Order: sequence, then structure tokens, then C-alpha cells
Amino acid sequence: MPLLPNNREHGWAPYVWLVFLSFFFFQPILNHAGLTEWLITIAATLVFGAMYFAIFWTPPRAAYGLLAGMAALGIGLARFNQGSCVFIIFCASGAHTIVDHREIHAGWKVGGKISGKSQARNCRH
Repeated sequence: MPLLPNNREHGWAPYVWLVFLSFFFFQPILNHAGLTEWLITIAATLVFGAMYFAIFWTPPRAAYGLLAGMAALGIGLARFNQGSCVFIIFCASGAHTIVDHREIHAGWKVGGKISGKSQARNCRH
């Protein structure tokens, strides 16, 4: 079973982006971590990997939960491993892949019209 669907516009780039996951391993390596710390690091990496690749397969609405899980993983492990901030960065960078850009554009148009009407009303008074 492939980790990425064939119809993705990103091609093989999601595999390359995983190089940034290496920052999560700096602290355990440099601190000569014990077994418990390594088990937590490996478990967190596996959980992250499952969420990361699942985002490419799930519909956009379901992917929000996966992104929230990534952010929670990063926040929850921050006291343990400062490199966990990489999970939050992956969350933020993954958000653009699940958002329908037409909805954002429509939102900006509506927001601009509302703002313009409000400004015009303020200018008349």
C-alpha cells in the first residue's frame, strides 16, 4: 500500500518535507537520552507519521482533526523535547493543503464588500 495517493499534485515532495522531522531527534541524540526518552520519541514519530500520511488520504473536513492532533503532539511534548515544535510547523504547513482556496477567495470578496460598505457608510456621516 502506497503512503501517498497517486492523484496528489505534490508528487514525491511530501517525502522530502520529512527531512525536517530530524529536528525532533536532535535533543535525544545530543542529551544521550535513556531508553524511556527514546521510546517516547519513536512512539511520537510513528503517531506523527500516521497522521501526516493520513492527511493526504482523508477528505478536507476530516483532515482538520489530524492537524489538531499534530499540534497537540507538538504542544504536549514541548516540555520533554524542544524539537517537538516541528509537529506544529508541519501542522501549519499542512493546513494549506486541505483548505479550498475558492472558499477563501470568496470569503475575501464578501469581507471586502462588507468592509467597503461599512467605510462608505462612515464617510457619509
